[in-house]
Amino acid sequence: MLYRLKRLSLKEEECHLKVFSSIISLGTYQSETNSIVLNIYDKALPVDMKDILFHELLHMASTKTTQVGFITGLEVPDIFGDALNEGYTEYLTEKYFKTKTHYTDSEDYNVFFAKGIENIVGKEFMEKCYFNANIGLLIKELENYSTREDILKMLFLMDRGNDPFSSSENIRRITEEISKINARKLKQDLESGFITQDEYDVEYAIKVLEYRKYHLWSEDTKVIKEDNSFILSDRGRTSSLYERTISQEKNPQFQKKYQE
Repeated sequence: MLYRLKRLSLKEEECHLKVFSSIISLGTYQSETNSIVLNIYDKALPVDMKDILFHELLHMASTKTTQVGFITGLEVPDIFGDALNEGYTEYLTEKYFKTKTHYTDSEDYNVFFAKGIENIVGKEFMEKCYFNANIGLLIKELENYSTREDILKMLFLMDRGNDPFSSSENIRRITEEISKINARKLKQDLESGFITQDEYDVEYAIKVLEYRKYHLWSEDTKVIKEDNSFILSDRGRTSSLYERTISQEKNPQFQKKYQE
């Protein structure tokens, strides 16, 4: 990032909204020339250009030069991964730089999918793959819980999100696939002893049950427990009521029955 930042060029271009245009480009990072172009529209499109600049700077910071060309973030240029890369870049932008909006409230499905995949592999590992432009490493990690074929199908389906013929059924299929992978990961962690039953209940609610409802929860989410149930609370929002799996040795009723 520091190497590229020293040589980075930045310019603004005045643009006008086109009638019936379905896609509006607010900014681009050109890896070949190491340059950022910010597209300035009229007041009909109020945009905080600082947010766009941070987004493009993240693209710059995650670009790697290889023998076959430039690779940026979580994509194989012109093949697959564009939606995941854009979604994760915007997710990081909203998480670390934006003050007025938060990724848990994002209406961008690419952000929603990217966070769902991060839930599987963890924040540190996902950021490592992103900033080292290594989607291959990410796919290899996901193969611990799914097949390579299903993972690639999911990534290709995500890339069709900008297709005007893409349907809500595709969104549901991707959401369900990410939920299933998360469920397998949590089950393995529980059976291996990496997490407790109590941790499993909470993580399953966040990463599977709530995710299927298209709800995202941040790392700051509070878990409010009472008796054999709990709810999630974050940023003024609360979840449905979920039951806790109480092991026999911790169940007062079981202890009383055992003592009798």
